[in-house]
Amino acid sequence: MSVIDEIIDGEFQKQQFSIPAQRLKDKLLPIPSKASEMSRRWFWELLQNASDITNSVNIKLLIEEDFITFEHDGGPFRIIDALNLIAPDTGKDTKLDPNIPQIGKFGSGQVSTHVLSGILEVDGILLESDEYYKFSIKLDRTEYSNKDFLIDSIKTSKAGFNPKKLVETYSPQNFPTKFKYHLKSPIASIDPKTVVKDGLTTILDQLPFTMAFLPKVKSVTIENKSNFYSDFKNFKIQKSKEENNLITYTANIDSKPKDIKLLWMKEGEVETAVLIDNGDLAAYPNNSPKYFCGLPLIGTEEIGLPIPIHSYLFETTQERESIEISPSDTKNRELLKSANKLYKNLLQKCVELEFKNIFHVTKMQKKYLGAEGSKIHFKEVIIQLFKESLNQSKAIINRRGDRIIFSEFILPFRLGTNDLMFDVGKALRPSNTCPDQDYESWIPAIDADLFAVNRVGYDRLMAEVIKYSNLNSIILEEGTNPKNWLKMVISLILKVDDSHFKKYRVFPNKELELCFLENLNYSKDLPEKLVQIHDELTNSKLGKSILDKDFEEFHHLFPKSKEVDEIGLCNLIDNALQKKYSESQNNTSVIIGPLRAIFAWCDQARYTKEELKKRFEWFEKKRAILFLETFDDKERELALSISQSGKLEALAKLAESTLTGDQLMLLAENPSLFQSLLNGQAPKVDDQTYANEEIGNQGEELVFSDLMRKFPTGLGFQVIWASKLLGEARFDFEVKKGSETIAYIDAKTTGIREGINGSIPFFVRPAQWNFLKDSMSYGKYFISRVFLKPTLDVKYLKTNLITEINNQ
Repeated sequence: MSVIDEIIDGEFQKQQFSIPAQRLKDKLLPIPSKASEMSRRWFWELLQNASDITNSVNIKLLIEEDFITFEHDGGPFRIIDALNLIAPDTGKDTKLDPNIPQIGKFGSGQVSTHVLSGILEVDGILLESDEYYKFSIKLDRTEYSNKDFLIDSIKTSKAGFNPKKLVETYSPQNFPTKFKYHLKSPIASIDPKTVVKDGLTTILDQLPFTMAFLPKVKSVTIENKSNFYSDFKNFKIQKSKEENNLITYTANIDSKPKDIKLLWMKEGEVETAVLIDNGDLAAYPNNSPKYFCGLPLIGTEEIGLPIPIHSYLFETTQERESIEISPSDTKNRELLKSANKLYKNLLQKCVELEFKNIFHVTKMQKKYLGAEGSKIHFKEVIIQLFKESLNQSKAIINRRGDRIIFSEFILPFRLGTNDLMFDVGKALRPSNTCPDQDYESWIPAIDADLFAVNRVGYDRLMAEVIKYSNLNSIILEEGTNPKNWLKMVISLILKVDDSHFKKYRVFPNKELELCFLENLNYSKDLPEKLVQIHDELTNSKLGKSILDKDFEEFHHLFPKSKEVDEIGLCNLIDNALQKKYSESQNNTSVIIGPLRAIFAWCDQARYTKEELKKRFEWFEKKRAILFLETFDDKERELALSISQSGKLEALAKLAESTLTGDQLMLLAENPSLFQSLLNGQAPKVDDQTYANEEIGNQGEELVFSDLMRKFPTGLGFQVIWASKLLGEARFDFEVKKGSETIAYIDAKTTGIREGINGSIPFFVRPAQWNFLKDSMSYGKYFISRVFLKPTLDVKYLKTNLITEINNQ
């Protein structure tokens, strides 16, 4: 070949590889600037390539210090697939199998995985004419911006592409397809180890959803042999159970198994899945995509949908970062309308399953990424459909345990006052609010812009509070103390703006009427009697202008001039008394009740004249005249009699004593009784009244009979009636056993049970008294008390008289 032929051939080859090299350069150039986004996509791009060529695939990922290897057991490559790795083209225009859903459409996914490394080794199996061939390719993209370098790299890779017929039996179980990235050969200044860590950050969260939407992915295994990644060493996830739309995956992390449950649902060509934990809804993982097209569309995390939506029919953007729903994207628009039907069905399913945590599937916003037409359609059409579906659902369990439709649900909320807002609102509207434990979860789950009706703010809440004029008329949640609730209302206003006390009537007076702060006075303690005097005198209720005593904790809100004490109340009474007395032309009868009450209160208060003057200046000046004017004719005569008696002071003290009026009247009608008390004399007690000879004889007979029963002759006793038989004056009876005297008994008989003031008198004669001192009676002398009325009764009292009392 001549020199010119060689040049022509070289230029032809250069031209032949120029277009794919340029295409490759165009796809590689954005990688450094989009490294952060692509760091979260590389695993899914590799999973996409694996799933696109098979109906069933298991994935393995090996992480080593200097390499990361992605392996799968999917179907073999076509020649065009292998060549497309060397020089990216649109080789995916034709499918391997029309029954296999293919996700990749633009041939750029594989190129984006070079965010891991500029050098990639691919090992795989080719299938051609029913024969299997083993191949290896090395791809070098380290000088990603140099077209000539990329041309040479493509040439080198193509020259090294020499498939060899497979000698052994083809076995996909051996994971024959491998993509090995050299972590020490990055593109630009990208740190491949950081890329690996970023890519694995959300992989565990997103794999269950991906496998639910892409069921041909049977398992994913990750083996970590590196030192730079430390979250786990071994991980594997696979489906373990599927029943009635409930799918269970078992994730084994470092030999610790964990079940992950999803509720999966489908409507037409769209699907969704939500997490289930402990038999109830769980939160969708943070930073997880809202759109899936087989695989998660990284970049759709912030879209304002309440649930993830999957469809194989989504027409994605070229970089698979979202879907557009502009006027020309009719297919995507229709799919999202179906997604709204799916959402409605999901909410109904949650109600049927009695899920409580429905706030996990209600967070939606007017937020979309993409072209302006897409944003407008999402805000004005799509999200409004989702909102209406939620509003019509019985998604809410209220405080009473009843389900209500979402449009009736209210969430009192104001930043910085959440707890107070909720405490005030829940007591006022228990049928429309959630249980305490759900409140904090509902706050981020209801967007203020979309659900302004549900998100009850401070002004709306206060407008409902002040509809009532009296605290007793407010119907609150059962068990709520109305006064404690109103204190929360006041505390809420204090937190927001205390100038609003001029706007809202929230302070109760003593009648529990709700008043403006400026229309009330404050008093810590006022004598109730003075309050009654004031109310009767003024024909008004002081309590209407005084803060209820249970709200004293807010007294600091009242200026000093608004504080009413006892002296201030007395001044009010004094002024009212003077005014009414003057208006009636000094007619005391119109104020007789309050006037007498004032006299009584002043007497009981026992203030000095100076202290009373501070309280009742006008009253004290006219006290004497007013006092006399309170008397009727009879009382004036009595007062004159008392004054003339010279006993005025003594009688006044007697009147102030604890003696009752009846007792004083008794004393007045029996002055001799008082005189006898002063003389130390008891009322006259005579034998005739309390005991005489006839009564005495009756008593002695009773005692004798009683003693004969107690000391029978048959037992050796002898009862001697000494006063009757022997004329003994010292005692009445002697009881002997043999020659020994065991008792002397003197009978004392009374005709009635009690004497004056409950006493029981009897008489002791000198002979009897002297005998008590005799040593022969010591320990043996008994007095027998005999009562003849109201019933016969005999009692014995043993006496032990000590004859001398020593002063010690």
